[in-house]
Amino acid sequence: MSTHQVFLDSLYQLLQQQRHGSLGTLTNQGLPFVSMVPFALDAAHGRLLIHISDMAAHTRYLKERPQASIMICQTPSDDAPVHDLPRVTLQIEASLLERNTPEREAARDVYLARFPDVAFMTDFTDFHFFALSLQ
Repeated sequence: MSTHQVFLDSLYQLLQQQRHGSLGTLTNQGLPFVSMVPFALDAAHGRLLIHISDMAAHTRYLKERPQASIMICQTPSDDAPVHDLPRVTLQIEASLLERNTPEREAARDVYLARFPDVAFMTDFTDFHFFALSLQ
């Protein structure tokens, strides 16, 4: 197996195992702003999906400046050195998925497969799905 394939397999495993990441956006003043966001892996389209509220600052920042980054890190255990944790930072372009479109409905299905307990929130008008694609 090639080194490239080992990396891709490790990345896929990390994205499957972890359920949240640190989203880095830029404020209106150009300052970094980092927040925690749950995500789902949309493997069929090679992207991550997030479901976030207008009440959150990162939503406003993504709408204005869709270039961002997300760091996903393995959850630490008490006995493992934190410096050795598998992690990845991805430069992404965020795309708002418009309501009442097949793309949004498909994204909703993928997201709810991972987070079925938030189904009721997907109908709130102040919550939005964003697709995070690699830049």
